[in-house]
Amino acid sequence: MLGIDTGARYKGKTIKLDSLYFCATYEGVYALSEKHLPAFNRKILQERIPEDIGRLWGQRRYHIIGSDMLDLQKPLPPLVVFAWFESEAVIKDNSKGGAHLFLVWFQERESSPFDKAVQIVNEIDWEDEATDYGF
Repeated sequence: MLGIDTGARYKGKTIKLDSLYFCATYEGVYALSEKHLPAFNRKILQERIPEDIGRLWGQRRYHIIGSDMLDLQKPLPPLVVFAWFESEAVIKDNSKGGAHLFLVWFQERESSPFDKAVQIVNEIDWEDEATDYGF
């Protein structure tokens, strides 16, 4: 399995960062009125993120970190980050090849998306969030 060692472990196996992609949250938007901001933010969460995940890795189950704390009345942080993590350790089904997890989060430009990815995967409950995959 390719990927970058995050330092996180599950059942003694490494959890690796397989892919990391980030872009501007409001990519392609030149002006947005305060009146339209909540609806546009909902569109980002409900349409753009699933579409971007689909373009990157196909239709996948994913989690948006901190989505319950986002204030859609205000601008979202300027970067949206997509990360794919994998481990050779399965969660439930020993006939599978491993487990993976697809995460999305928003962050400031000053922070390193890679450092944040490592922090998040070391804090998340892998067993509750990841899913087994087969070959």
